[in-house]
This record gives sequence, structure tokens and C-alpha cells, in this order.
Amino acid sequence: MTTQDQVRFTNTKSEPISLDLSFFASFKRTLSLLKKNLEDKRAYQNMAQLPDYMLKDMGVGRNEIQTKLENPWWNIK
Repeated sequence: MTTQDQVRFTNTKSEPISLDLSFFASFKRTLSLLKKNLEDKRAYQNMAQLPDYMLKDMGVGRNEIQTKLENPWWNIK
């Protein structure tokens, strides 16, 4: 573990306590990806409401939207 991955604290007995920050960074990244997936899912739900000619203008097919909506929201890519 590098010094960037650790934070040292001192308790009342002056013994160093190390805290591994890589867990928190990983947790934060996972939450960010889940948030993005939920936002993407909401966008595809909104696009599913649009008529075909508007989807064609955006270059998106209805089958692509249905495929995205069938994926579970927790499916991190």
C-alpha cells in the first residue's frame, strides 16, 4: 500500500491507526457508475416515448432503446 492509499490517525495512546482509502475510492466509483446507469435508463425511458421519426433524426432505433431498457439498472458497464 502506498502512502496515497493510507491516512494515519493517532488515538489517545499515541498508536498510529491506518485507514485504507482505496476501499472508499472504489465505493465512490461504484456509486458514480450506478448513478450514471440510472440516469441513462431514465433517458432511454423518455426516448421510448418519442415517435419513430424523431428517433430516426437522432440516429437511434427503437430496437436499440428496447435492448437498453431490458438491461437491469445495476448492470455496470
